[in-house]
Amino acid sequence: MKGDFILTLIGKSYKIIVKGPGQIRPSIISGKITDFDKDSGLIFIESDQGLGCINIENITAIKPVKK
Repeated sequence: MKGDFILTLIGKSYKIIVKGPGQIRPSIISGKITDFDKDSGLIFIESDQGLGCINIENITAIKPVKK
């Protein structure tokens, strides 16, 4: 059940605030959520820096971006 809300966010642009293990400060990633793998808990993001993935456990907040 965890992460089912992510499926409604696919295809839209967001600011994702991430704080990984061992990090003191959170980092912000702006991009479009392209896919979500429910089994592994990974969110795939397309941003200006390229393609990437984030573990759902490391996400602090997801905020919409108005364009």
